[in-house]
Amino acid sequence: MELLNRYLHAVGARLPERYREDIVAELRGELLSRIEEREAELCRPLTEAEVVALLKACGHPLVVAASYVHGEHLISPALLPFYRFTAKVLIGVAVLVHFIYVVVALLFRESLGHVLGTAVNSLWIVSMYLLGGVTFGALIFDRIGAGRWLARAWSPRYLPRAPRRRAVGALLALDAVAVVALAGWVSGAIPVWTWIARPVAVHVHPIGLWSAAGTVLLLAAVSMLATHAIERSVPRFALACLVAKLLQSLAVLSLAVVLVADRPWLQVSNVDPAVGRAFAAALDLTMEIGVGVLAAAAAVGLGLNLIRLLRWARRTGVHVHAAA
Repeated sequence: MELLNRYLHAVGARLPERYREDIVAELRGELLSRIEEREAELCRPLTEAEVVALLKACGHPLVVAASYVHGEHLISPALLPFYRFTAKVLIGVAVLVHFIYVVVALLFRESLGHVLGTAVNSLWIVSMYLLGGVTFGALIFDRIGAGRWLARAWSPRYLPRAPRRRAVGALLALDAVAVVALAGWVSGAIPVWTWIARPVAVHVHPIGLWSAAGTVLLLAAVSMLATHAIERSVPRFALACLVAKLLQSLAVLSLAVVLVADRPWLQVSNVDPAVGRAFAAALDLTMEIGVGVLAAAAAVGLGLNLIRLLRWARRTGVHVHAAA
């Protein structure tokens, strides 16, 4: 039944992964027994409204999931997801604003050390204020009964559908395309710099660290392709793959930072020197935007993978008991 599947998915999403399947299977059996007993009493199948009433009687999915996990909650389980969502949004906005500041400041040739130091100090202070404000607000809402109201006001009809399994080959195909493109760039089979120079008849040459950036990105793409392939085909290596993805994001982010500090990246010849410098500066600016996007993607991946790693560490130390 669709409503039952939604309910079980909502409960399972808040359970430790190592115990999730067993608890969800046990809960499914209990709920199916209740439904069968009720149908036997009525001598007919239950209507959707009756299934909704039965599931509501079992309790809010967050409260049911919390009953399986030891530990005290500073904020009630029914209010906790809203607290986490708000905190993540505000901290994410703060990170984005500081990242934009770093990119803009570096584009105006400010010192990398000064920019990073200012951004880190400011982000730390702003994040602490935001987290403290959100926590204090959540505690106030919890004390006035917002969590209990949410636990009563919910309906199984509005629970999200259980997600379908993603296509296994989609991410691998994207990685393979990246590997082929970067291999063509590094080997010269794809004339990147010739295409960039058109329609002006000039010669564009990468200089400094940028001349080796293609090789580093190719190695990173190959590593990501291998990691995703192992992750999909050998589930028991999930933790090792998570650590690998964390290191890959860190490597790409480090490369982006080093490249920004090593400008200019291109040299233009076969043209008047003044025109060549202007053309190279325009190309550098365009590439700086691309490096900024790459750094943003790597920073997001680094943060997400770090959160997943912390969640895994927390799950391994969680103790579970049978629900009352």
